[in-house]
Amino acid sequence: MDKLSFTTLQLIHESSNDALRFNEVKKENLINIPSEFEYSENNTFYKSYTELNDEYFWLVSEYGKPNPHRENWVDIETHKEEKNKRKGTQVELTHQSFLFYSFESKLLYLSNSKHIKLMSKILSEKSGNIFFAKRLIVDFDKFITIIESVNKIKFTGFNNLFSVDSRQFKALEDLTGTSAPETFTLEATYKQSAIKEFLKFLHLSKQEHKIEKLVICGLDESGLETIYNVDSFTNQIFINCRKNNEGIYEHEAIKNELISKTTN
Repeated sequence: MDKLSFTTLQLIHESSNDALRFNEVKKENLINIPSEFEYSENNTFYKSYTELNDEYFWLVSEYGKPNPHRENWVDIETHKEEKNKRKGTQVELTHQSFLFYSFESKLLYLSNSKHIKLMSKILSEKSGNIFFAKRLIVDFDKFITIIESVNKIKFTGFNNLFSVDSRQFKALEDLTGTSAPETFTLEATYKQSAIKEFLKFLHLSKQEHKIEKLVICGLDESGLETIYNVDSFTNQIFINCRKNNEGIYEHEAIKNELISKTTN
């Protein structure tokens, strides 16, 4: 049994038509990507298969190089040297790369982190749009210094987040109509950047386990959305899998296992 790891990323759609230059990826942005296609780069040939529905976009690339190509090979049973029957224009696709994008979580999972730029390029060329994948920021201090504004905050809080006699608790009581909710989920949008002290408060509350599932979406100076999402990194995605007789992973088995790992 093998263990296949997936890197958690953010997938960005760059648009020249929308009011915002950088946007979340939607289904219609990927609809022109063929269900099956070929791609070549740096003497490597890729054969790719995709699936698109309302929940996710799934891409599998099997790849290999035609070179090096020896004129002869050795039969490991007879130990005899024989003519290599594979032509120089033929390739065995013995390597695989898996990509999964969830429209619900807005997260991209990639099995080969070395393919971040490559997959961004393939998605862009095959869709006719501009995509790029970027790593999510896990260092809060770095995140807080680069964002210019915050466009979304989401977290689940517990009843010990605010003290009973605080203004925040009174506001929560007025909002919810109850004095002591066991848990609550808040999602809010802010247009100004003058809330960094509140973000620091939330970050501290997360460390003290007063809230969970903290996600902050902010815009940097270039207008690019940057996500701070601790949970997506503390819960790394690992898939237990087994290769078939040809030495490759079964596509459906990997996809189904990944869906079960990433679906709440």
